[in-house]
Amino acid sequence: MINKYEKQTRMTTFGKTETRATKEWYSTPTSEVSYRVAQCVDQGGVALFPADTVYGFFGNALDPKSYERVYEIKRRERRKPFVIYTVASEVERVAYLNPMARRLIEQFWPHQALALVLPKRDIVPSGFTDGKDTVAVMTASGDFISEVMRACSSVMFGTTCNISGMPEITKIDDAWEFAEQVDIAVGGDNLLRHSVPSTIVDCTGAAPRILRESAIPASVVIDACRV
Repeated sequence: MINKYEKQTRMTTFGKTETRATKEWYSTPTSEVSYRVAQCVDQGGVALFPADTVYGFFGNALDPKSYERVYEIKRRERRKPFVIYTVASEVERVAYLNPMARRLIEQFWPHQALALVLPKRDIVPSGFTDGKDTVAVMTASGDFISEVMRACSSVMFGTTCNISGMPEITKIDDAWEFAEQVDIAVGGDNLLRHSVPSTIVDCTGAAPRILRESAIPASVVIDACRV
């Protein structure tokens, strides 16, 4: 396991040294590392590690400094809010559930890649959703990211590790390009479980609206919503 701590110092104009944030890089994900990642997120830092499909940036949805920093790293437009990662039992902490959304969660989470757009609760800052009254939520089935989600006391968001519009990253050698821009980076190509992105479903209306058809076919989602 690579456990690289970098403590960067520089001279100030008054001749004193100033210490910058410590960087932590790990090539092997462990339970101890998942706890360190959760601490980083809770404290408003930015983490890089593999989700179920690709490598991602993760941060604290309740901390503007965290999500604004990821917007800058990705060079992403503010009108494209990030997704909140959570477990099924915690969804109602951040969003309101209707019967349709409950059915989809019961049928597909955590083992299939499905994101849901739901009415947000007040705990989610309007800055995080770019003023929208909805928020996207999803979960993950991988052991490492699941441990991180359970260990976080804040609300964790995630997004793909890449420059906006560029290909998504599935190899640690490519992800390391961003390691200097985050507080903690974790490798683990073997943790990636799905080869395609999540299907995204808007559950705010009377019927499901497919925003992106990918891992789960639209017809399967629609069938699952039928009473």
